[in-house]
Amino acid sequence: MKSLLPIALTLLLSPITSYAAVHFNNNTCNKLFKDEGNKVCKEAVKGDAKARYAMARLFGDPQSGPLVNLDYAFYWHLKLARQIVKEKLKEPAYVSTLYNTGVLYTDGLGTKKDSGKGFYWFQQSAKRGDALAMVRLAIAYENGAGTQKNDTESVKWLTKAVELDDPQAKVAMAKRLIEAKGVKKDTSKAIQFLKDAAAQNLPQASFILGNAYLTGAVVDKDFAQAKKWYAKSCQLNMLIACKRYFDLDTNTQGLEPFLNTNPLK
Repeated sequence: MKSLLPIALTLLLSPITSYAAVHFNNNTCNKLFKDEGNKVCKEAVKGDAKARYAMARLFGDPQSGPLVNLDYAFYWHLKLARQIVKEKLKEPAYVSTLYNTGVLYTDGLGTKKDSGKGFYWFQQSAKRGDALAMVRLAIAYENGAGTQKNDTESVKWLTKAVELDDPQAKVAMAKRLIEAKGVKKDTSKAIQFLKDAAAQNLPQASFILGNAYLTGAVVDKDFAQAKKWYAKSCQLNMLIACKRYFDLDTNTQGLEPFLNTNPLK
């Protein structure tokens, strides 16, 4: 990623319009940028992949603050994504562009929502080794979003993502192992996956572990362990975990409604 062109954010001249309906051209670049930013923009218009990556990153990265514009971000992501596939570009950072294009389509960000096109770009990213794209493929196959339901394919891609040590994949696989959904039930392995994901600071994993120890549905009931995992999840800014920790710390009777609920929720 370090080899890709950056854009100095201070080079923006005029406010960005709210909708990227017009095709980006040199005039657009002249309206938005000066100096180095203008040069990079025009290189992107001409088809330079690194410049297109820089443009996609500039308009799509939350750290860009007021420069974020999802319409422009989608425009450059799609331009670059098509180029990556057509020219078989190998730069590892481009894999995230394919994944992000899938997210933009699936969630309807900067473009009309289209789960089928989202699924296609998740496929392109996943076959190049992106674990997050594999998880999204697994979810798509499980729910029939943008493709036909196929539990075998769902488990296959989830397994690949787990093998790449992705924490979200571990949580998703843990749920399947607990519910015996497409895999053989194995609660011990599920708990280990959850603990591994929690060690990778995924708050959802710690929260589910808190639920598991609170309800006793998957492991033996242990309020001390429940508090421990809720505390970790709370520290990672999961507010519902903070509330569960507080309730458990002050009045266990306040948790009665949760004792018979699904710990995976």
